[in-house]
Amino acid sequence: MKILGSFDTARLSGHIVARPDIKKPPELRGKRFGVRVIGAAQWIHTILALEHLGLDPKRDNISTLAIGDEPQIVRALETGAIDAAVLSQAQSRQLKAKGFSILLDLHPANIYGAQSALVVTTTYLQQHPDVIRNVLTALVEATAFGLAPNNRPTVLSTIMKLFNLNDLEAAERAYTSVAALHRRPYPAIERLKGMQNVMAIHEPKVLDVRVEDMIADRFVRTLDESGAIDRLYSAYELK
Repeated sequence: MKILGSFDTARLSGHIVARPDIKKPPELRGKRFGVRVIGAAQWIHTILALEHLGLDPKRDNISTLAIGDEPQIVRALETGAIDAAVLSQAQSRQLKAKGFSILLDLHPANIYGAQSALVVTTTYLQQHPDVIRNVLTALVEATAFGLAPNNRPTVLSTIMKLFNLNDLEAAERAYTSVAALHRRPYPAIERLKGMQNVMAIHEPKVLDVRVEDMIADRFVRTLDESGAIDRLYSAYELK
């Protein structure tokens, strides 16, 4: 697998949300966290958030259950199938209004997690460089579209649909994460190495992988050095 580009700073902006009767972080010991899938980004963010609170899943008997996407995790939390989860600000606001506890705001805690990335197989990279170039260009333009103030209503509408929100104010809070998107999406090797260390908790074999060998940023570099990225942002009246 090759990583072509990373599209955000990976500074986390979600919250640890827990059942109403759980009021303090130490009360998370022995509890169940919901994640999309074990080993993926949300699981990583959960481990990092627990570490920030001085909790260790193994030592403190904290389990993580694969539930599905975020709306499914919210339903599991509401029905008592899980006790807590790391959720977006948009979802946590709605749950807080229902009496659920917010135990940690990850953004002011300066916690950095897994970056959103475009990844392909080596075979596809060799056989379809034109497709990769076009997809990467489209994603850079999509980032420019999202950052353009004139497109704010469209982006808010998309956020509300994606997260099944009825609260515009909650969507506005989620919109702040758009500002964290990378204009020049070079993969951050040191951040990737940090994620590798967390993933090793679940699968030690990942430490056998040399992160530098996974990077293929020449397409981003070509777009950047040719001025294409600047032209795309100028088209959306962004400097």
